[in-house]
Amino acid sequence: MAIGWTRFSKLPHTIAQICKEDMAEVFDRYSVKLTHVKEIGWDKERGKFGEMVTDFIECDDIDKALQIGRDWKGIALTYKVEAIWTEMVLNLWPDDRGRTNFCLDLEPDVVAFESDDYERGQWIVAFLLAVTVALKADCCGSGRSNDYNYVFEALDCARVVSRLKDGSLLDIVSQIHIISTRLISSTDVRAAIAEHPKDPPIQYRESVGGYHVLFNV
Repeated sequence: MAIGWTRFSKLPHTIAQICKEDMAEVFDRYSVKLTHVKEIGWDKERGKFGEMVTDFIECDDIDKALQIGRDWKGIALTYKVEAIWTEMVLNLWPDDRGRTNFCLDLEPDVVAFESDDYERGQWIVAFLLAVTVALKADCCGSGRSNDYNYVFEALDCARVVSRLKDGSLLDIVSQIHIISTRLISSTDVRAAIAEHPKDPPIQYRESVGGYHVLFNV
């Protein structure tokens, strides 16, 4: 089980707003280009959402992609991240309250990416933080756990915070969690890490964007 699938808390904007407005600066900064679109629907055998219904359709225009998927239950948008020559898939589907569910699928090898600017693991942490800030998400999480193994569900921030406090969140191997400072104080985060030490240790920092960043990649 490899890191790469990242779940986010529910987002208040539409799919069009997320792709065309919220993510625009991130796309520009990391040279992200749309390449394909695909439908996401219900897996009838499992009775769960998350089945890829159609083949990938070549498309490099977001307006055209959204038009193609206008009647779909969910949409999967494949982008090439030219900054490090990898691919990612934005999986988006609306709920019945006008919010959007979002899971990001990154190639597992991005964890090992290194360059003059990034040590191993730093690129994916920086990228997920940039996405979280752009979306104004309350939290996101990724790691080697069944909770993140292609689970098509929004991340429950209350559960993430509860698991952080009781230490079970820190047991996840190769994890990245980004949590809004509105949900838990830095004092409580540091206390949880100190009370439940791990080997290798959990790295922690508080970003200027108002997020706690925890990782051990």
